[in-house]
Amino acid sequence: MKVFPRHLSLLSLGLFLISLNVSAAGASTDSSAISSTKQVKGKATSPEVQRLVQEFNAQREVQLSEHAALMQKLQKATTADERRQLLTQSRDQLLSAQKNQAKRVRDDLKKLREAKKAP
Repeated sequence: MKVFPRHLSLLSLGLFLISLNVSAAGASTDSSAISSTKQVKGKATSPEVQRLVQEFNAQREVQLSEHAALMQKLQKATTADERRQLLTQSRDQLLSAQKNQAKRVRDDLKKLREAKKAP
């Protein structure tokens, strides 16, 4: 039974960190609030940055809905084995997503280094 709270706290921590990134970036979940010449602390944001913020918000909404679905499944689970199976599945999906994100970051860094080396 110790497995349940630990994994739940990891999921909550992940969602909390995601929400911190959104608030730190000054992003709004309302995509209509982003205009092509929005001013952020006196600086105009580029359309590329706005596109990235919109993509991030879309991914965040998907993750929040997946988390809500998992919470409903966990509440409906009647045995500890069912809960453990759901949490294991969720943990595996989270680890897979983290590995994919780390690979994308490494690839982006590699491209930046190559672009910096090229004249």
